[in-house]
Amino acid sequence: MIIVFNHIKVEKHKSQYIQDEHYTIIIDGMALDVRLHDLYPNDHYLGLIPAMIDWLSFEEEKRLVHSRYRSTRNPEILPLLMCPDDCDLYCTLIVAEVITKDEEINWNKIGLDIDICGTCRSLGLQKGSGVPKRYLQDEPKKLKGM
Repeated sequence: MIIVFNHIKVEKHKSQYIQDEHYTIIIDGMALDVRLHDLYPNDHYLGLIPAMIDWLSFEEEKRLVHSRYRSTRNPEILPLLMCPDDCDLYCTLIVAEVITKDEEINWNKIGLDIDICGTCRSLGLQKGSGVPKRYLQDEPKKLKGM
């Protein structure tokens, strides 16, 4: 098994659809939405924005995201990126399966949280399997080094 360490930080940047600077997830110097777009150019990930509590439209979703980021459960499914059109968790949603240990945060898997109805089942807002339907790492050639 190959272990890859990436540098993850949050910086203020503009994005594809939001011209005001906003917090952006940066991995190894590249915005996460841009990196995903480079890997999956037909999947419309460019312009997704961080799933920040201040931007979410619904109180239930704000509480859910807040509880996930404060959770001590391992692993935990955390929402990372969402569609900027509606600013909710029911459209395109990129999530990570995260394991924390001491000062280390590991994104075991990154996935697209989808189902036929477009509900966010892995986040528990609807009954479901508890995991995203498609993990992006299931395509290992594309994510080599991420």
